[in-house]
Amino acid sequence: MEAHVSDDDIDNMDFLPDDMRIVPVGSGSAGPSSGGNLFGAMPGQPSDAEIRKEIKSWVCIYPIYFDAKRAARGGRRVPKDLAIDDVNVWHLAAALQQLNLPVAIEEPKTHPRDPFRPGRVRTQIKLDGQLLNRRIPNRKTLFLEMAKLFPSVGPAVAAMVAENKQRQAVQAAQFQQQMKAMMPQGMPGMPGMPGMPDMGALAAGMGGMGGMPGMEGLAGLLGGMGMGDEPPSSSGGAGKAAAGKKKGKKGKK
Repeated sequence: MEAHVSDDDIDNMDFLPDDMRIVPVGSGSAGPSSGGNLFGAMPGQPSDAEIRKEIKSWVCIYPIYFDAKRAARGGRRVPKDLAIDDVNVWHLAAALQQLNLPVAIEEPKTHPRDPFRPGRVRTQIKLDGQLLNRRIPNRKTLFLEMAKLFPSVGPAVAAMVAENKQRQAVQAAQFQQQMKAMMPQGMPGMPGMPGMPDMGALAAGMGGMGGMPGMEGLAGLLGGMGMGDEPPSSSGGAGKAAAGKKKGKKGKK
């Protein structure tokens, strides 16, 4: 007989490796954000690992809970008239901010019934036994109050999405700079790939290294790959030498 697993059991289960980016939003006990920095937190800010440990006991909330296209048995947790189409993690974060509750966004996390929509949020209902919002004593009330705010969170969602794109652009620039710094210095560049060796120049150089066994063959291989001029083959060289000898004999006659 198959065991029944409720969504409450699913809430705090992880379905991806733990090496993900956490992006805290707004105020709360999570403290300042590390901004999802790929290379660690900024000075004076907690690391992702420290934030992750602190929010471990917070309530997990997934977009599927508010999806109007889902049936209640398919994961929806609010009445259909409060659910919306195309709900995403930014709707959840914006609603929690309006409720003055702390929120941390875990972007790569997914619900097992909704694997192709990334992102979930965590929030805190109580701190040291005291409600953070007196109107919200439990999860059921939390989900209802969040859903009621969706019609008014459009501008906040747009701002969050724009900020997230800007953060990703900064991360991409940081990553590019770090990769560039890791490249060996003083190597000739391949077109379009700074820091990579120019295979054409390498092949040409090898063609002139007749004193080293195998160098002509390697240069020919690189030339055949379009990475340099093909050196003259050994047979071609021998043919030219033979032709020269014949010409010499004719001249003697």
